[in-house]
Amino acid sequence: NTLGSFNSSTGDLEGITFDPRDSTLWVIDETLALLIHLDTNGVELGSQWIPDVSNGSSLEGISIDAVNSRIFLLKEKDYSALLILDATLETQTFQRIGFAPDYSGMCYIQSSDQIWMLSHEASSVYLTDNAGTLLETYGVNMTQPEGIAYDEVDRVFYIVDDTAEKLHKYKFWD
Repeated sequence: NTLGSFNSSTGDLEGITFDPRDSTLWVIDETLALLIHLDTNGVELGSQWIPDVSNGSSLEGISIDAVNSRIFLLKEKDYSALLILDATLETQTFQRIGFAPDYSGMCYIQSSDQIWMLSHEASSVYLTDNAGTLLETYGVNMTQPEGIAYDEVDRVFYIVDDTAEKLHKYKFWD
């Protein structure tokens, strides 16, 4: 059930993550290469332009490491990259990555200090270390996987299939 919705002043929102430190949201606008901080009612608290990502396909994924005050951003393609921002929203790491044809979503796992990335063009999920180095690859049977979330307790992934408009539940190991 929809509890509410709000309009965006930008036009191409892609990724979203919840910040447990202050119960706010961070979203990214792909076209403007903008990181936007919102309260849970959609009121903008601030924004930050992210340089060097707006040529071609731009920001697609976002996740947060609340313990270490880091925000991870994922550039889709036309040179893909993992960006790590510090608590002041300054880019600390800009690591080009190229093990997938595109990147369409991500989630950071605090307990293992690792990142799961998603490619809709390859229909695959990738496990990386926190610097974006590929560790494992898993295929998913979907047309256009776009978003990914992980339940650490049940060790289950939730992946959105944009074309089929379905939410899939995956478990890659026992």
